Amino acid sequence: MTTAVKKRRDSQAITGASFKNLRELLKCTSLRSKKQILHGWSAKQVIKMKFNVDVVTILSHIDELSRVHSTIVMAGLADTLKNAQGITLFAPENEAFDKLQGSTIMSALEDADKAKNILTYHVVPEKLVTSNLRKEKSVTTMQGATLKIEEHHWLRHGIMVNDAVVKEADIEGTNGVIHIIDTVLVP
Repeated sequence: MTTAVKKRRDSQAITGASFKNLRELLKCTSLRSKKQILHGWSAKQVIKMKFNVDVVTILSHIDELSRVHSTIVMAGLADTLKNAQGITLFAPENEAFDKLQGSTIMSALEDADKAKNILTYHVVPEKLVTSNLRKEKSVTTMQGATLKIEEHHWLRHGIMVNDAVVKEADIEGTNGVIHIIDTVLVP
């Protein structure tokens, strides 16, 4: 591990310069090294970066998305999403799952078939970055249902998906883009 990365891990603050250095470092390293570099990063530290790994691998390295990642793995969707091309994943942060404690939705997420139905409602089979989402009124999910897209200028990224706010946007991987939302979407 390079000194720059070690220093980055030791300090919680990330500067614009270290983002550029990290991006260059990620281009030059193997997938295994990238996983070591990214492990433990928060979502705010990886925003506006394009990674040479799939969206599921990115999910596995962002602490705030550990619950959605484990649910994707449990539902058997990891390989499907890794091999899909041009997808948009609206990934609920861990706090969104905490809001569900004791609800019927939470118990449904513990059943693989029901979880698969809920999770495919979070995936759109085309790559839509924020600038593209702003042009849409609705999008059709892998599950077959429709998500309502609304633009709200007072929000940080200006986008709501159904009743969920996009908190962090445009985390790009080789096969799609992730937008972090504050609510688990229910079909």
